[in-house]
Amino acid sequence: MIIYHEILPNLSLILRAYTFDNSEYEPLQNVMRRSVGEIPWALISNDSFGRPGREYTIARLLVSKFQSYLGVEFFPEKVVSLDKGQPYRCKELKLGSRAVGCKTFYAEDIDRAKTKCSLVIARAEGWFSGEAEEGECIKKGWW
Repeated sequence: MIIYHEILPNLSLILRAYTFDNSEYEPLQNVMRRSVGEIPWALISNDSFGRPGREYTIARLLVSKFQSYLGVEFFPEKVVSLDKGQPYRCKELKLGSRAVGCKTFYAEDIDRAKTKCSLVIARAEGWFSGEAEEGECIKKGWW
């Protein structure tokens, strides 16, 4: 999954999530439910890869609770991940070829890790998608 954000002029937050696998929406929805309550979603057009999308709108008054719980800070052009919790690795996923990207980051639990991987890291790195797993990235080579 990949997640894009937009901050509206009224400071509400829009999240647009795209995936071929509907089960990948569950961690994001769990994070929203635990932080700000149930957030309805709307179907949106597929992305350029043909992945179906969902749009979630978080009201201005709830954005700070959501970002605090998730461990991120939203800016108009980027999302910054805060280093709190335990280490996770965000592994790059590609269409039809072997991916090699991996970034270590921190999250409080696996749902927040999966959401941060899709929202912050995979997007910032320009990956097709990212997959979160417990533990740090493993360096390969002769060090």
